[in-house]
Amino acid sequence: MRAAFLAGLAVLAALTGPARAAGLEVIVEGAEPGPGEVYVTLCQGGLSEAACPIGRSAPVRGGAERFVFTDVPAGVWAVAAFQDENGNGRLDRTG
Repeated sequence: MRAAFLAGLAVLAALTGPARAAGLEVIVEGAEPGPGEVYVTLCQGGLSEAACPIGRSAPVRGGAERFVFTDVPAGVWAVAAFQDENGNGRLDRTG
């Protein structure tokens, strides 16, 4: 009985070990073929440029665009995606 209990503790300890980096795949659909690129960023604590330190971009080819992020640090991340039609590399907000 004691051996089974200790084995259970070892499994529990392995599951609660230190957080590790992981990979993430993001599929973006609905971008219109045309000028600019599709940008995907990973953000923590807001959607400002400073809060979105990890990003990728790709030309719009139509259909679904696939973005792969490797070694993403552990934590809670939001994903933001936009199509940069004017080519300035930024999300322009109007209104």
